[in-house]
Amino acid sequence: METLKAVMEERGLSIGDVARLTGEPKSKISGILRGSYPGRTEEQERIITGKLLDALGEGRPVEVEPGRLKVRPVFIQTRNVQRFEKLCQELMDPDAVLGPSLAAVIGRAGRGKTEAAKHHAVMNGAIYIRFMGMFSAVDLLREVAHELDGVRPRTTRACLNVIEKEMGRGRRLIIVDEADRMPVSYIHVFRDLNERCACPVIFIGEEGLKAKLSSQRRISSRTRAEVEFGPVSTLDITTYWKQAVGIGLDPEVVKALHRRSGGDFRLVVKDALALVRILNANSTLTVTMAMVKGLEN
Repeated sequence: METLKAVMEERGLSIGDVARLTGEPKSKISGILRGSYPGRTEEQERIITGKLLDALGEGRPVEVEPGRLKVRPVFIQTRNVQRFEKLCQELMDPDAVLGPSLAAVIGRAGRGKTEAAKHHAVMNGAIYIRFMGMFSAVDLLREVAHELDGVRPRTTRACLNVIEKEMGRGRRLIIVDEADRMPVSYIHVFRDLNERCACPVIFIGEEGLKAKLSSQRRISSRTRAEVEFGPVSTLDITTYWKQAVGIGLDPEVVKALHRRSGGDFRLVVKDALALVRILNANSTLTVTMAMVKGLEN
């Protein structure tokens, strides 16, 4: 079996990546890599390396049959998602009411911001609102009221009454997607809501959102943190293929798919759908570099 260090270097993994994939403490992994871990270091290294290869889809036989592959809908715990979840936890901490409780999540399209937000809302009871160009400020308040109490009051006052009542029963995080497209006045609506009801708010948008928020002192001074969603990593692609398709990929194939994606997860999914059709047509479980190059035609 390969050494832990060799696996990490070949696949470009950090200690944090290994800890996330194996469930082992970072301190233990670091100690093993330095040779300072107490006890049976070699045995522990074999165990962790085995867990890592298994998580990457390289440590056990594939449990699918040639010609019957499919791409399943999955949610990947990427590094971006982890940072988003940490931000949400920080805002919902009881101590957050003592300081700023607005935040921003910024990044190019295709980096998983919306999926991370929707997943968190479903799993944690947060309120997810997606701005649409035809929405008025009252429409946005109606959407918040509907998420809280199942009603869409007609007036601003009626919406505020519902929101205040429900937030009084328990603070809920409000996530506003496509916030970069909203007029600045609408952003101030959520600032007012944040102050009136003590409900934390996360604005999500592309790069223009940062400039929009920073230009408004009343917003920037109340912004607790900004999280930027970076491009898809090779580890994200490897994990996606293992969980969505059920097979592992050669590291060189992963690198080629990573270059093709340009950091966009939607392109990773698009390529997976195309490659699975090729794999099924050829009754094979191995993605080759020739197949990847064929996608360019």
